[in-house]
Amino acid sequence: MVETEPVDAQLDVTAGSRAALDEEAIALTASIAEAESALDAELAELAERRGPLSAAITPALLTRYETLRSRLKGVGVGRLDGTRCTGCHLALPAAEVEAVRRQAAAEGIAECPECDRLLVV
Repeated sequence: MVETEPVDAQLDVTAGSRAALDEEAIALTASIAEAESALDAELAELAERRGPLSAAITPALLTRYETLRSRLKGVGVGRLDGTRCTGCHLALPAAEVEAVRRQAAAEGIAECPECDRLLVV
């Protein structure tokens, strides 16, 4: 009996700790569910707003964008910031920057020669 008293005391402490952790897990699970619900609502709103906007884009360009986006970790478009593509973050040589600017002027859209993302110039 004397030998089991310290073990029983430790068991009580452990049970108390477990109860506290169970309560924290329940609270965290509820918080995660709330965050998921908010994200789902935001995604639904963005999908609703995207519909009319994507209707203004040619189907070929939209398909090209979706292909790039799926292949390039969700980012299919970058911006030419000086000589740097904001998609791949690489500095382009002056000749390639000039070619990108000419392509954008001629076709209305350009692509990064390094990562193939569409570029806003």
